[in-house]
Amino acid sequence: MGLLDSDPPIEEKNTSSSGAGLDVGSIMMLDGAYKEFAPREGALCILKVTQILEEAHIPCCLVADSALLYFGAAKIRWDWQICVPTNQLGAAASVLEADIYAKDYMSTPIPVAWPFISYPRFQCTEFYIWFELVPSNRYFIDCKPSNFERSLLGFPYPTLVVYAQSLLDSLNRADLCDLVDGMDLPEIWGYENLDFSGANDAIWTEVDEIFLSIEPPKSLSDTFCLALDRLDMWKDVTRNKKHRLGPIDPSLLFSTQYRFQDDIDPRLTFRETEKGGF
Repeated sequence: MGLLDSDPPIEEKNTSSSGAGLDVGSIMMLDGAYKEFAPREGALCILKVTQILEEAHIPCCLVADSALLYFGAAKIRWDWQICVPTNQLGAAASVLEADIYAKDYMSTPIPVAWPFISYPRFQCTEFYIWFELVPSNRYFIDCKPSNFERSLLGFPYPTLVVYAQSLLDSLNRADLCDLVDGMDLPEIWGYENLDFSGANDAIWTEVDEIFLSIEPPKSLSDTFCLALDRLDMWKDVTRNKKHRLGPIDPSLLFSTQYRFQDDIDPRLTFRETEKGGF
C-alpha cells in the first residue's frame, strides 16, 4: 500500500552493518544470475573501495546522490561520495594511494566548476567512474557501523533515520525532499524518529576548515549561516509531497514524484543504480 499519513510508521530495514552482504568475489561467481541482477564492474569498483577501507578499520558509507538513489529518488550521479570519519579522512586517502592500489585508483583533481571544495578524489582506473572521500562532519553523520545498513548487494549506506537527521542538521532541503519522496515518508514518521530540538544557526562554521580550500565569498558564507527551525523544515517538506508531483504526474497513479501508489520499499529490490556508473 502507499504510505499515507494513516498508514503504519515506516520501520527501519533489518540489515546487518557488520556483514558486507555479497562481496565482490561472491558476486562474480553468480554465473547466470550475475548477468541478470549483479552490478557491472564499475559499481563493483566502488564496492571494493568500501571493503578496502573497512579492512583498514575505517568505517564508511555512501552518501549524497548514491544514498538518495538507494532510498528511491531518481538522481543522476556524477561522482560517488564515500563518507568516512573526519579524523580518518587523511588515513583513508593514504590507504587508497598506497603502491598496492596504484593500478586500481588514481588521484584526480576536483573539477574547476567546484572551486571551494577540497577533499580527496579518485578515479577507478579501468572505468570512467570517480569517487570522493568526504568527512563525516560535513554530513553531520556519526560514521560508525551501527549507523549503517546494507543494500542487497552489500553497499553500505546510512540508515534511514541517520540520513534523514543529517539532512535536517545540514540544512539540505533539496536532498531532504528527494529522501521524503523516494521513501514516501509521512509527517508522523519524523515525530517518531527524528530530533527537532533547537535551530540550525551557523552550524556550517565548524565544517568550513574541513572542506573549503579557500575563503568563500561573503554571499556563500551568508548562505551557510541561515537559521532554520528543523521542525518547520520537516513540516514544509512532508506536507508538500503532492505539490512536487507536477502537472503531468496524476496523483491517482503516484504517491510522490518517485513512487507509484502501492509501491514497495525501494531498499527491498536489487537497485539498477548499483549496476554501473549511474
